[in-house]
Amino acid sequence: MRYLIYSPAFDALPGEVKEHIYRRLWEVLTGRDTGKEFSRLSADDARISFEILIATKPGLPDYWRLK
Repeated sequence: MRYLIYSPAFDALPGEVKEHIYRRLWEVLTGRDTGKEFSRLSADDARISFEILIATKPGLPDYWRLK
């Protein structure tokens, strides 16, 4: 599913939808959301995914860089 965030379809989503997705990703990948549905995601995998997104996805909200 990771590749979908790089798709033209994702980029074409309305701003409020993208913001909701970005916020949820940020919460999960930074460990702020520790719900059981994300328990299979290791801290290392979350960190790596976060770092990849920071390095490769233009247009991330500013709070992503303030981790």
